[in-house]
Amino acid sequence: MREPCSKEQAIKHVEKALQDFLGILGMSKVNPVVMKDKMKNNKGIVRINHRFKDEVIVALSLAKADVIHVSGILNKAVRYL
Repeated sequence: MREPCSKEQAIKHVEKALQDFLGILGMSKVNPVVMKDKMKNNKGIVRINHRFKDEVIVALSLAKADVIHVSGILNKAVRYL
């Protein structure tokens, strides 16, 4: 299990992983939003443009972040926290 980190550290880690893989243009297309109020137990929700789901999964996987579940509805995604 990974060591816990603060919300700010987690957000920076996700944003850096996406920036490194997608670049500035890709970030503007994906439009990622880390849902700060939906973070608990060292897990969180990242809201993205659904057309770039695969690219985001690859970017997070390369950054050693686990992708647990992908959902099209925010209320359904909250169940996996």
